[in-house]
Amino acid sequence: MRKIIAFVCVCVVAANSIAQNFYADSTKQLNEVTVSSNRLENFTTGSKIEQTDSVLMVAYKHQSLTDLLGSQSQLFIKSTGPGSLATSSFRGAGAEHTAVLWNGFNIQSPMNGQIDFSLIQVDGIDEIKVQYGSSGALFGSGAVGGIIHIENKPNFNSGFHASINAQTGSFSNYKQGVNLNFGTPKYYTSFALFNQTSTNDFNYQNTYLQGSPEMKQTNASYNQQGVLNNHYFQLTSKQNLNVRIWYQTSLRQIPPTMSNPNTKATQKDETLRISSEWSLQQKSAVYFIRSAWFDEKLIYQDSLSSLLSHSHSQTNITEAESKITVSKNQLLNIGINHTFSSATVESYNGNFNQNRTSFFASYKIHNSKKTIQTCLSLREELFAGNALPIMPSAGFEWQLNNRIKLFGNVSRSYRVPTLNELFWNDAFAKGNKNLLPESGWAEEISLNINHQISLLKIDFTSTVFNRIMDNYIQWLPLDNYYTPQNIKQVWSRGLEGNLKLILPIGKCNFIYSGRVNYVLSTNEQSSIINDATLHKQLRYVPKLNYLNQVIITYKTFFISFSQTYTGIRFTENDESNYLLYYLLENGSVGNEFKLNKFSFLFQAQVKNIGNESYQVIQNMPMPRRNFLLSLTIKI
Repeated sequence: MRKIIAFVCVCVVAANSIAQNFYADSTKQLNEVTVSSNRLENFTTGSKIEQTDSVLMVAYKHQSLTDLLGSQSQLFIKSTGPGSLATSSFRGAGAEHTAVLWNGFNIQSPMNGQIDFSLIQVDGIDEIKVQYGSSGALFGSGAVGGIIHIENKPNFNSGFHASINAQTGSFSNYKQGVNLNFGTPKYYTSFALFNQTSTNDFNYQNTYLQGSPEMKQTNASYNQQGVLNNHYFQLTSKQNLNVRIWYQTSLRQIPPTMSNPNTKATQKDETLRISSEWSLQQKSAVYFIRSAWFDEKLIYQDSLSSLLSHSHSQTNITEAESKITVSKNQLLNIGINHTFSSATVESYNGNFNQNRTSFFASYKIHNSKKTIQTCLSLREELFAGNALPIMPSAGFEWQLNNRIKLFGNVSRSYRVPTLNELFWNDAFAKGNKNLLPESGWAEEISLNINHQISLLKIDFTSTVFNRIMDNYIQWLPLDNYYTPQNIKQVWSRGLEGNLKLILPIGKCNFIYSGRVNYVLSTNEQSSIINDATLHKQLRYVPKLNYLNQVIITYKTFFISFSQTYTGIRFTENDESNYLLYYLLENGSVGNEFKLNKFSFLFQAQVKNIGNESYQVIQNMPMPRRNFLLSLTIKI
């Protein structure tokens, strides 16, 4: 811990020392350097991508990605309760099929391939984009169902800005935070610090017990602290350098199930992520060299069963790429990525690692008016000394007229086995070193209609998607223990609809958003004789869910109301048991006003307005109606 703190301090001091030199020379104005290193912005032609609304970013600024994505997107968030484990399902895919990219670096755990969204706070994040569908050619292993892009952006020459915030809510939920930003023409830094605690002792109905008695949640408290520090340097008019540091720690109790309310289990998570990127812009090409180091520790303890487990994983990612302007209407991108992951876990009986090297390229072409765009991407990955099949993708966008656009893509995606799937070894489960990577093909096509009738703006998108994954990995019982095997072929297909209406009237804006999706995700082939799960919906994949949301803004005032419906979810792969659907309503209101040099932003939020009693995961209770109040003071 001391080494980590010392390292962070050295980085901050060194960066500030450089900044002082830059600031001393800031009277000499440099030309603004605009360098886009993100493949998301240049080579995702044909993909459906959504950016979180700025009003909602403010409303959920001091909450987790679980809260934001669970109520604002078409993802299904599988949560075991506030502050507890929360993962995602994208278009019928599993949690390990969602890639989460922090400024271009995949932060999925090398041990289980998942991300716990309850551990990612919106504080310190500038942009969140949701990319639907497979994109293995661009972003590698795990980008099967979709991708969450978490972005930090510089704001050069912005001066000094600071804010402090405090939040309180039901179940003794308290959170405090500080945000600092400073920008000159040649240097920008941002600093976000937060601390959150909650007893999480909500009342619920225990539907597992006869009579569904009222009970209070126990052993569910949590506390989190984190800091995110970014530094951006304009070294010359052609060169940029950035350094980012993200440290976070969490200690939480593991809540009990309705069937077993007695537990004393706890989990401590500690994560340090550091990344850096250098870019050079030439006349017809931009060059990037970037690197990241992730260090993750987890301690699980259960005093009742005398269980104590330590896990420690590290990941190094190094990447070099170039974006070349071949002509006015042609772009070429080529690069190489090397990812090294290692983990030390008692259940591994040693230290194991994984080396992966990828070569990727993209070629994009469009006509002079950019009404027709196409992009072809390829990726070749070396895994465990073997070359995987080439992963191609091809996408197109066709602007038929100024109102109608047709776009779509075909892609091959894959997921390499995780370290747990390969090397786990205890009395209850054993890994399988002979596992093959999952792989498959996905197709999607979308129609977008963007029209304006008088003051009313209409934006409608309809999408049809299809995906087949082979060598699907599943943990199965074998000789009194579980082991992962390539046994399934999973077919996911469905429909999505998005509607957004914007009506400005004077200084008011009325915004309506509607989202609906219907997903079938079934097991189509199996190596198990007389497998009862054939042609059945996968566990915890709702066939139908939808979102309705209304936002009204007037100057600095806003009010929002949302309604989300989640359909039944089967809890067994043979569809023998299921959880009932649930309908949740959330509302929030906020206003910002100024007093002298200070700006005050007050927000109030009500979750589960209808006081619905529901479960996302079987026998894991969720809170009924609850409240949040927050105050942010800006300088």
